[in-house]
Order: sequence, then C-alpha cells, then structure tokens
Amino acid sequence: MMAKRRECPSCRSVYLGDDKLFCPKDGTRLVEQIVRTTEDPWIGRVIAGRFVLERRLGKGGMGVVYLANHNVLKRPFAVKLLRREFVSNERALARFFREARVASSVDHPNIVSIYDYGQTDKGEPYLVMEYVEGTLLYQLVIGSPAKCLHPLQAVDISLQVARALEHAHNRGVVHRDIKPENILIATVAGQTEFVKVLDFGVARVIGQPPLTRVGEEIIGTPEFIAPEMMSASGELSPSVDLYALGIMLHDTVVGEPPWRGDLKEILHGHMNVVPPRLSERRRDALIPRELDELAAQLLEKNPARRPTATETVEILTRIRAVMPTRSVQLMRGEQSLAGQGAVDAALSGKETVVLPAKASDAIERRAETVLLPRSDGNATTRQAEIEAIDFEIVTLLARLSSLIEQLGQKLWLDFWPEKAQILRELLTGNAKALEKRQQRIKLLTEQVQLQQSRLQGHRSELRQQILALSERLQLETELTESERAWVRRAIEEKERLLAHVLFSAPTSPEPELYRLRRELRDLAEQARTGWPQLARLLIGDPRAERLSERATIELVLEQLSAAQAMQSLLQRQSLAV
Repeated sequence: MMAKRRECPSCRSVYLGDDKLFCPKDGTRLVEQIVRTTEDPWIGRVIAGRFVLERRLGKGGMGVVYLANHNVLKRPFAVKLLRREFVSNERALARFFREARVASSVDHPNIVSIYDYGQTDKGEPYLVMEYVEGTLLYQLVIGSPAKCLHPLQAVDISLQVARALEHAHNRGVVHRDIKPENILIATVAGQTEFVKVLDFGVARVIGQPPLTRVGEEIIGTPEFIAPEMMSASGELSPSVDLYALGIMLHDTVVGEPPWRGDLKEILHGHMNVVPPRLSERRRDALIPRELDELAAQLLEKNPARRPTATETVEILTRIRAVMPTRSVQLMRGEQSLAGQGAVDAALSGKETVVLPAKASDAIERRAETVLLPRSDGNATTRQAEIEAIDFEIVTLLARLSSLIEQLGQKLWLDFWPEKAQILRELLTGNAKALEKRQQRIKLLTEQVQLQQSRLQGHRSELRQQILALSERLQLETELTESERAWVRRAIEEKERLLAHVLFSAPTSPEPELYRLRRELRDLAEQARTGWPQLARLLIGDPRAERLSERATIELVLEQLSAAQAMQSLLQRQSLAV
C-alpha cells in the first residue's frame, strides 16, 4: 500500500505519510495531494488552503467558475477565478475585487452569498461563492408548454427578486445586469421556486467613481439595459435594476422582452419607444390592472419616475394577495396553445455584452456566470397550476357555504330538515376543526422560522469573522510567518464552528406537522364533497326555483366541478411524469 502524499497549498511542498498535519515551513494545514487526470491545470488545486477544485462549472464575464469542496466544512462551493488573459489588465482586476467587496456586503436569502475572496499564491484573484443547484429562469420559461409563465408564477418570482434588490439597494449596491439568465430557481429548505439572484460581477457601490469609463464601453445586456446606461453622463442608480425587472416581467409573462431585433433596434426601443402593456401582449391571460401599471412604471424612460425596490415589493405583495387564480377555462385554452408559437430557445438566452460607445463597433459576448444542470421546468409549472386551482377551489367552497346559509334561511329559517341539518352541523364543525389545525401549523412554522433566523444570524456573524481573518492574510503583508500561521488556525477554528452551525437544525416538529397536515387533507376532502351535497339538497327544494340564489349556487357548483376535474387531470399528469 502506497504512503499517502500530502501537499502544502502555500509552498507546494509534498510530504509522505500521516505523521505531519501542518507544513513545517509555513504552518499551513496540509491537504491530500490529488492526482490530476485532466488537461485543466486548475483541477485538484487548493485555493486559500481550504477549497479543492473538483470540476469546471462554466465561464463568466471575466472568470472561470469551478466546483470546489471545502476540506474542513465538507461542503461544495463555487470558486470563480479571473480568466488568465485578464490578469495583466489593471481595470479588470480592480473590477474583480470591487465585485468581491460589494457582493460580500450583501447577505440575503435570495442572493447567492460570497464566502471568501483574495488572490492565489500565483497572484490570480478568486471569489468563493455559495453553490446552489437549480434551473435558470430563462430555462423555466422556454421549457414551459406555452413558452411563458402564468402571471401568478411570474409575480411570485419577481417579488423575490424585488426583495433581493431592496436589500442590496439599501446597502448601496446596484446589480446592473438583472435578467432571467441571472435568476436561479432552486429548492431551498423544502421550498420550491426559491429565487437566488446570481452574478454581482458588474455591481457597483453607489457614489463610488465608476471603473467603466464613459465613452469607452457600457456593461449590460441589450434587451435589459436601461436608457440612462447609454447616456453621456453614464450615471447609474438603483433604478436601472428596476427597469430590468420591468423587462423581465415582459420576458416571463409574454415570453419575450418588448424589443427584439438587432442591436440598433433594441437600443432605439429603450431610448424612444413606449412598450405596449402586458395585457396587450398576452391576451390569453388575465393580467391584473395593478400588474399592468407596475410593469409600465418600471419601464419609464425617466429613472426618477420608476418605483424604488421597496415600493415595488409593496406593490407586488398587494398584487399577489388579491391576484385571481387561473380559471379552468383559461387553463384549458393555454393547454391547447402549448404547441403553438414556440419561441426559439437560442433567442431566449440573452447574453451580457460589452457595448462599445458606437453601436456599429463589434460586440464582445460573454458566457453565463454559472452553467448549472438544466432541469425540466414543466413539473414546476404544473405544480404551480395545481396549487393555483387548489386556492380557487377553497375560494369557491367558501362562497358556496355563504350562499347555502342565505338560501337555507329563506327556505327553512331555523328549522332545517333533519338530513340537511346533520350535514350542516358536520360541515360547520369541520370548518372550526380545520381553522384550529391551521392555527397550530402556523404557530409551529413560526417557531421553526424563529430558530432558523437565530441560526442564520450566527452563521452570518461567523462568515464575517472568517472573511475578516482572510482579509488580514491578503492585506497585512507585514505579518510574520508565525502570525500568518496563527490567522490560518483561527480561520480553521471559526470554520469548524461554522460547520457545526451549518449542520445544526431547528428542533423539528415534523411528526406533529405531518399529522396536522394529514388531518387537514381529510377535513378539506370532507368539505369538497359535503358542501356540494348540502347545496344540492337546498336547490332540490321546489320553493328554491323562485329564488335568485339557486342560479348562483348552480353556477358555483359548475365552476367547482370543472376546477376539481382540472386539478385531478394535472395531478395524474404529475404522477405519470
């Protein structure tokens, strides 16, 4: 059996056997040497003594992104290295470190977090990021049957993006490249369609002198670039992100941005053309008037007239609360259109480009920040449809129960027939039991969220401490070798604490939650069959023919039956998949 080979990430010295844990020369923790079986010289390299590069994920505007494994935390990270051809470019280097400083200052659940940054022993800058697997938003859109999202789904996603922007803007950070290719849809802590905003690579701190010089180049994606980004002043404010969010609403709800064509046509549209309303471009869906107005406000040519991120969050929250769910008739119509009007996938993927001062100059394209495995967006869309119909059924049942009480009082006053009275009392008790269980679930969920919030606070505190120690190694060049070794050990100690916190979990009430949810399903099923049964008893009374409530009840029963049939169909399709 061959002796284990250990390598010092700092000085590259190699040692045989298990008798040494730290490098005798500089005190760096030794790592197991990896035999490189790939042409990529970076695979197997150890960054900052902790991050072992395992495979390439993709390329960004100025760097290559690798999947790395932390040798202490035993968790995956994404490590972004500056592309070799940019190493000698001072402006590119400055831009890279600005990205690191700015991005590490934001810490929000909907933003891919920055764990560490610095330079390798050879001088290459690196950025260590949270690694998240999921589907890019533009893949979700082009993978949906109609090549666009249901407005309810688009609002849910846009609301999370707006919350991320609100957090960043409050800290003086502008993203500058919001687009579906930079929005990752993931499953986080069991929550599906959780948004993670990627790539703060072109972010800048408000008030900091721009590193991109006016008249030389503009960084952004043509379809999503705000008019003021092309102006002579080159001044940027958070409103450029809100403008891009408005374009993204069109891209997700309609299936494409308002302006298409060559570069000149797109830029002309941004500068001079008022786009049509969402409702004018998507006539097969019910677009709330408030959503129509918000999209138009976000695309105002004058940045001062656009809502802020905080205002956008408030508006989208109100829209989400009152937004009508997808009607059964509309869903049937959309399914019939699923095979029509397919948007070319290549056109849906908007690339970030460096726009020369003159539109006639050549355009330098860049690849995506992180290329993650593509997954089928149909299942996610189908689940959103099932949940939307479920909400519609609950609403119809509530309306039906109210109509039953009104008609019952007119027909029978307080003397309901025995069969109807027994069923009425059963359903009334059912509703009370359902409400009681819902309140208990809410309480348990809030308790878990409070524990998670405390853990998140502890994690953030440890992350900042680790980052501060890492910066000492990067910036305090006068440190002696013994002092540097002490800092490395301090980082390792903090990281072991972080590992403990990361693997800690709130006290799980899952057994009780599982029981409560099962009881809720049983009670909901009883309501779905019981209220229609009671309604038919009422409208079966000959005296009900003369009352207006009968026709309304019959209409609600028809809508309820259609909604339940459509939900059953979608559930069978999900099982088949």
